[in-house]
Amino acid sequence: MQIEFGSTYLNLVAKQWATYRDKRLLDGHLYKLPPTSEEEGEYGTHIVGGGARFLQAGSSLALECVVTHTRAPPTAVLWYHDNHVLDYDAPRGGISLQVEKSGQQTSSRLLVSSVRESDSGNYTCVPVNAPTASVAVHVNNEEQEEEKEKGEAAMEEQIEEKEKGERMEKQEEKEKGERMEKQEEKEVG
Repeated sequence: MQIEFGSTYLNLVAKQWATYRDKRLLDGHLYKLPPTSEEEGEYGTHIVGGGARFLQAGSSLALECVVTHTRAPPTAVLWYHDNHVLDYDAPRGGISLQVEKSGQQTSSRLLVSSVRESDSGNYTCVPVNAPTASVAVHVNNEEQEEEKEKGEAAMEEQIEEKEKGERMEKQEEKEKGERMEKQEEKEVG
């Protein structure tokens, strides 16, 4: 199965095509629709806010996909995290979806609560019979970063202590050598 998020269409399992009237999700995989005709109108899709999001673990991810259309709105708007469909029943939980249709525009909002590093990846808005839009999401686990920084600070402290100990040993050896020289001079003299 090949998925082409960058193009208007998505491949179907076994390279079959869904028809305009057969718009369904097959076996949890993406389907591909034939090109729209002039009678069906034109579509445009974008995700509000650009192509990348950077979040701290524990925060919420909110994405809005806007589909403009000259005729009928898309019959459904699906969301994918990497290649997995997102819906209310997703094993991850904490997912909210909302679709609003008004005039020549359809908006789909995806809300993922309490994001974690495993939520990083590509999120794709897939309106039925319209182009797709994607955004890259990067989740930074602040606790891990703090632990890493603490670990690095502790390591630097240990290195400094070791270097200080080595300097002190060298100084003591130098002083011991000087005392021995002075004692030898006294004994010789």
